[in-house]
Amino acid sequence: MAVLTVEIFAHAPHDADPLSETQRAGIRAALRCALAPLCVHTTGSLPLLGYEVTPYAGAALIEALCLADSGLDAVDILGARLEAAMSDAPEVFRDWSLHAGRTRVEHADS
Repeated sequence: MAVLTVEIFAHAPHDADPLSETQRAGIRAALRCALAPLCVHTTGSLPLLGYEVTPYAGAALIEALCLADSGLDAVDILGARLEAAMSDAPEVFRDWSLHAGRTRVEHADS
């Protein structure tokens, strides 16, 4: 198993207005709540060592430090959780999309 840093971007539609500070706080809270259960290392298929959600004008960057067998598996699991959270709040995340960013290997057994 490797220690990976995974980036995922959540994007608002291109014609959306820039997010207000209140909207950014709500987005940060919703996406952080989606990932919090993965920090309980006795449950789940992707233990998170830490994560950060950084909203900006029309998007949010999600960075997660995790233990995983592959970056693809990590992105799939994180993406599914984020997608579910976005589906639960359609008034906030209507027409948003997720895109994988970089995956960095922090440490791996060789």
